[in-house]
Amino acid sequence: MSYARNRRKKIRFKVDFEFGKAELCEDDYNTEINRYIEINKQTGITLVHGAFNYECEECGKNWKMWLELGVEGENKVMPCPFIIRCKCGGNAVHTNWQEDIYLPHEMPLGENMSYFKLDKRRLKSHDENACGIPVLR
Repeated sequence: MSYARNRRKKIRFKVDFEFGKAELCEDDYNTEINRYIEINKQTGITLVHGAFNYECEECGKNWKMWLELGVEGENKVMPCPFIIRCKCGGNAVHTNWQEDIYLPHEMPLGENMSYFKLDKRRLKSHDENACGIPVLR
């Protein structure tokens, strides 16, 4: 199970991965994140809920960094970094905030999509400095 939010009404729904059903619920979000982590381990499916735009100050390349469930967003358990290392070695910064993508429902991460991965090790240790890990593809 995972949460999706109706952004207009601010209502949480429980989403059943197997059957694609949604129902109103009041369960603890952190429990659901832990459940998602277990499903992710078993299936290898990574779910994303949005994307931020990044641009390299060195080479000028820009791209979207997708957000794994739990990284940023309304129900974040950890933030993502504002500055990350580009493949060229330069610094890439979060730009064009107005063009960030917020999906109405989670979707599976595509094969060639760069994303911020949940730092599951630091999440389990309740590290307050835990941050999404950039995975560039």
